[in-house]
Amino acid sequence: MSDRPSAVNGKRSTDWGTRRQCPVCGQCLCFGCHPTGPCLDDTHDQGASRADQAAEPSRAPLR
Repeated sequence: MSDRPSAVNGKRSTDWGTRRQCPVCGQCLCFGCHPTGPCLDDTHDQGASRADQAAEPSRAPLR
């Protein structure tokens, strides 16, 4: 059995509990900033990032 907490929102993340940046809110994924779990489930990362790019053209690189 693991001593790692489970997210109350049911979302999974291998980066939860690390200092990596959350792709949704921009805060780190440490247990202090995300005590109840990550904003985004790892299984939906790629689909959400494509949707984010389409929804926010301001994030596109400037030419």
